[in-house]
Amino acid sequence: MALVRVKFIVSGEVQKVGYRFHVYLEARKQGITGTVENLKDGTVRVVAEGEEEDIQMFLEAIRIEEHPICVRDIEPVSEEEIKKRAHRDFAIVRARGEGDPAVLDRLDLGIYHFRQMAGRMDSVERHKVSQYLEETSNHLAEISKTNQKTAEHLAHLTELVGKIAEEKAQRK
Repeated sequence: MALVRVKFIVSGEVQKVGYRFHVYLEARKQGITGTVENLKDGTVRVVAEGEEEDIQMFLEAIRIEEHPICVRDIEPVSEEEIKKRAHRDFAIVRARGEGDPAVLDRLDLGIYHFRQMAGRMDSVERHKVSQYLEETSNHLAEISKTNQKTAEHLAHLTELVGKIAEEKAQRK
């Protein structure tokens, strides 16, 4: 497999929502080296170095549409085959005056954990709704059986009333 360096611009709701940190974690997880940084126009630039297949998986992993992050587009700027990586690891590039990197790292981590908890809560809520729908379906099935039995009893009663009326009419 070829070693490549890909540069691309990510647009959407990708600044001040923990997106760079998510990109950083995915890159580290997949052995991608490079950088991620906010641009003044509200987009994010990513430089990623790695095996072509790993880069493709990385691109899919950072195409996020989970509140508060919403990637609208990942636009390739350049791609080149390389012999050697220019970066030893993956780093978040912070603009001058952006703030204390240690504090910003903690904020990013906090947003990341918040998103993880929100995702778990969503799955718990989906599970509760699914359970409720299953219980409701079971209750409706029971009601349907009861209605069917009631209809059978009414039919039998109607038949009995008819016989009684017939016997009464014959007696007269």
